Amino acid sequence: MTTTEQVLIVVLSIATLLLLTFSIIAAVLVVKILRRIREIADRAREGVDSAADIAREVADSVASPASIATILTKIINNRVKKRRK
Repeated sequence: MTTTEQVLIVVLSIATLLLLTFSIIAAVLVVKILRRIREIADRAREGVDSAADIAREVADSVASPASIATILTKIINNRVKKRRK
């Protein structure tokens, strides 16, 4: 084996080692980013769920079906009275 072949083998070995190292670092960073995205998505989902619960509670307590029916009846009756005039 000549000196050039030995130098070439050493250079290629170092390049392979660097590529492997950078690939491992990149994979670790991608995993960390994906975990962080999952945490953010979970927090957003919790926020949406709590907002939906609040809206549901308000709708249940404030706008009962009977009160909505009463309001609609009054609106319809007022429209009918206006058309008759």
